[in-house]
Amino acid sequence: MKNKFWGLGRDFWLFRTGQLISSIGDGCADIAFMWWLLEKTGSAEKMALIFAPVSFVRIFLIPLFGPAGDRYCRKKVAIISDAWRGVMFLTLAALVKLDVFNLPLVTALFMFTTAGTALFATVSGSIVAQLVKKEELSAAIERSNFVVAVGNLSGGLIGGIAINYFGVTGAFLINSVSFFIATAASCYIRTRSSAAVVPPQPPGEALKVWAVQLKEGFSVVARIPMQLWLCVLLAFINLAVSPLSLALPVLVKDSGALSPGFIGILNAALETGTILGSLVVGWLCRKIFTDKVIFAGIGLIGAGMAALFLVPGAYSVIAIMLMLGMAMMLVNVPLSVKLMAATPDNYRSRVSSVSAFMSQAAVPVGMAFSGFIIAGYGMQFMMIAAGAGVILSAPLLFLVPQFSAFFRMPEPDTHEYFLKKHPKAFCKA
Repeated sequence: MKNKFWGLGRDFWLFRTGQLISSIGDGCADIAFMWWLLEKTGSAEKMALIFAPVSFVRIFLIPLFGPAGDRYCRKKVAIISDAWRGVMFLTLAALVKLDVFNLPLVTALFMFTTAGTALFATVSGSIVAQLVKKEELSAAIERSNFVVAVGNLSGGLIGGIAINYFGVTGAFLINSVSFFIATAASCYIRTRSSAAVVPPQPPGEALKVWAVQLKEGFSVVARIPMQLWLCVLLAFINLAVSPLSLALPVLVKDSGALSPGFIGILNAALETGTILGSLVVGWLCRKIFTDKVIFAGIGLIGAGMAALFLVPGAYSVIAIMLMLGMAMMLVNVPLSVKLMAATPDNYRSRVSSVSAFMSQAAVPVGMAFSGFIIAGYGMQFMMIAAGAGVILSAPLLFLVPQFSAFFRMPEPDTHEYFLKKHPKAFCKA
């Protein structure tokens, strides 16, 4: 009998091992990039104005790239996106080494890097569903979140050390190499990872079909009330959560007594929480109704954000970050598992990409707007207000059509549920 944790097949673990390594690199680069920008720009407000357009590009490109995962081999899409990001971070490392900080150039390179992330996002979930059996999907999603969290945890710790000893250049180089390793790992996947066989088409016709498929993705989400209103509610929650990425470097820098390595410790605490959350969320959902688990997770996220600048001492902040990580898994894992299972495979990339776009579209607005609030009222006020907004949004979950009924269903009943419940949503125009 296969071990429940590890027994998900060679190709799943080959893919996830590559992504584990790239997550470690990303953890290094995230800390390095925030610290580099804070040193060069000197304020959280300016950081927000840099992150906002980059976030917009990523969110805009996710649905635009969505049909790629339903038209082409998902393994090849993952390979291209990882290799592209490896090249971009190698270029960024060269800029830092040469002490070149041209804001438009850096922003452009960051946008190009984000394009690779958006392309990978279109297949990161849908390919997992193909690498495992249907009955293993829940375990695969939980293990995926666990692996990414371990990578981010390790990356946060390594990133803090890398900045202290090797500088931002070293952290960017680590990330570049990690993406090339992930590229190599994906090359050895054997499982067929195409949703459908697409015949060769003239360029003009291919673009037309691509546009039709993109439209179909939006149409499916719009025609399924639960999916649509979940996206709207998650958009508001993401709007409120968006300042969190700006808060950590400001919290550390404003203390005057903490080194950049402490950002790594805080990220490590967050990722430790996601590891613990990914391990217990399945058990919790078996003991408690899944809709209540998601509700509790959103409430805890809001409480943690509001308390971040109120509690005294470094250890208290670490504990809050640990709680935030766990709370995020209580929300993300059940939503990912159930919604992915409910969507037909040949629509999975498009629908998940459109859903991601709709639920994250407010993030750039939140980034930009938070910069002005921080400038006028300070980071503490921003985080308390944002946390309160998240807490108040949690009860709205139960106003989403069919939310509780769907998330209380036994897992086998959720497979292709949307096709059974809303067949007209998948009728081609």
